[in-house]
Amino acid sequence: KIGTLIKDSSSKCTFRVTGKNTVALQKAANVKKLNVPTKITYLKKKYMVTSIAPKAFAKNKKMTAVTLPSTISSIGKKAFLGCKKLRIITLKTIKLTTKAVGKQAFRGIAAKATIKVPKKKWNAYKKWLKNKGIGKKVKIKKLQSLMHLADHGFAKFRSFVGIDVIGKFHINGGSNRPVVQTQCVFLNIIGSLIVSFLCNAI
Repeated sequence: KIGTLIKDSSSKCTFRVTGKNTVALQKAANVKKLNVPTKITYLKKKYMVTSIAPKAFAKNKKMTAVTLPSTISSIGKKAFLGCKKLRIITLKTIKLTTKAVGKQAFRGIAAKATIKVPKKKWNAYKKWLKNKGIGKKVKIKKLQSLMHLADHGFAKFRSFVGIDVIGKFHINGGSNRPVVQTQCVFLNIIGSLIVSFLCNAI
């Protein structure tokens, strides 16, 4: 039923039913870091999280970082009002517009906060974010793609091991004499190291 409030045990947030299969984040959990889910389950039925209600995060005294999923299409007015410790906001969604974001939605977040937005929406988001209550020192950065992180992770691995194009490698600090030569380039080792790096980078 539209208007029903749902307490999600996983995220510890309260959601409100807004449609047949959609909900809005009504009240955020009072935690340091929060990844807003794309979906929640209530009475064996799945609901997609599509919006952030007005004042959903208002005056949250603990939160330092929050991530909004790609399913979010609107953010209510004063949604993050007075979240003085909120330093990192990650917007994965490309669905937001100036009309879909309420007045003073980000007023009162940390003075030197960083807002990360999708690369292809950086120009558009940067324009309207400035009119939604953020301070002059707030930085708006582009979200790095997974491929970019993977490339960076591989470069970091190469700088440590010293792989060349034909598969020879040496440990830095030692001689440049090839220790092993292979066509496989140790894919398993590279894969595990890149995954490890990505986990630490994200």
